[in-house]
Amino acid sequence: MDGRTSLFDAEEVDSFRSRRRRPTEGELDTVIGTALTRVRDGDLRIRGSDLVVLARDDVDYEAVVDLLWDRERGSWTAPADVLAAVRRTQAALPASTPMLDRLRVSTSVASSLDPLRFDLSAGGVRRAGEALIVAMVDGLPAVGAEPGEGRLADRLWPRLTRRPSTAERRAVLNAALVLLVDHGLAPSTFGARIAASVRADPYSVVGAGL
Repeated sequence: MDGRTSLFDAEEVDSFRSRRRRPTEGELDTVIGTALTRVRDGDLRIRGSDLVVLARDDVDYEAVVDLLWDRERGSWTAPADVLAAVRRTQAALPASTPMLDRLRVSTSVASSLDPLRFDLSAGGVRRAGEALIVAMVDGLPAVGAEPGEGRLADRLWPRLTRRPSTAERRAVLNAALVLLVDHGLAPSTFGARIAASVRADPYSVVGAGL
């Protein structure tokens, strides 16, 4: 495998094609299989762990992503030059710039500075994903108190709101991040899945979702 080739099981293709029910006019018929997520009996599990329990127990978003990516604890850092470039670019934007546009800009800047962005190996995608997530958070300007250290949810809070940062509020934000690691078939996720299925680089996949 060269990392950019899609191979489909012939029996699965035949099974899909021979299904009796056909979509009605105007209906999109979509089936997505995943070895990562299971929805059954009212719970949502990723790699066997109950996502709701992880959120309730205040497990760090970063740890949940590491679980999803099937790896030991990551460094959860971004290259210094990438972070500096993202911050300079964000500072040049008008204060009224919508958050979604800011995230698109951060993604484009991070992509332009990554010489290995077309590395589609599992390790390469994880590396790019981690650096991009960190750059998207730490690159945003603060709107509340000056961001400190700590987990991503702690650093993200003062970049989203002027409301005081409390442990309870940061825990709620972390829980929201955890619960959204699987977006199901939301339009943004569907677009990202399509981009990934044709072997787009990680930054282009995130860009498609945005």
